[in-house]
Amino acid sequence: MNSVKLIFIFGFTALTSHAQVEPGTHLTASLHAMKVLFATPYEPTSTPDIKKTLDRIFNYINAVTLAQMVNKKTGLPVNDVSKIDTSTTLMQGDFRLTSYEWGVTYSGMLLAAETTGDLKYSKYVKQRFTF
Repeated sequence: MNSVKLIFIFGFTALTSHAQVEPGTHLTASLHAMKVLFATPYEPTSTPDIKKTLDRIFNYINAVTLAQMVNKKTGLPVNDVSKIDTSTTLMQGDFRLTSYEWGVTYSGMLLAAETTGDLKYSKYVKQRFTF
């Protein structure tokens, strides 16, 4: 290593080792514990706020993922299983009930039911599986 590099490294080390570090900065505090200066406050989320968000998500997906068969030619519901034929399909919603991603959603719903004790999440899964 040449002497210019050594002088730079030692000089930089000497300068940074004597620098004053203010308490409560990113150099002295855990980043997750620091108060941020964003327009949107990022604070620890409370249990009621988490449940409120879960319920909002649940209400949305429950409304847009109906467990319903329809006649793809007429769009009319098919409620009688004896009437199912090659024109019968799942009602199109915002999400596909039989996709890998929805399997992950079902797992999340079961975990939400277990964690919160609110059985509407597991009931959603049971209704879709029973369907």
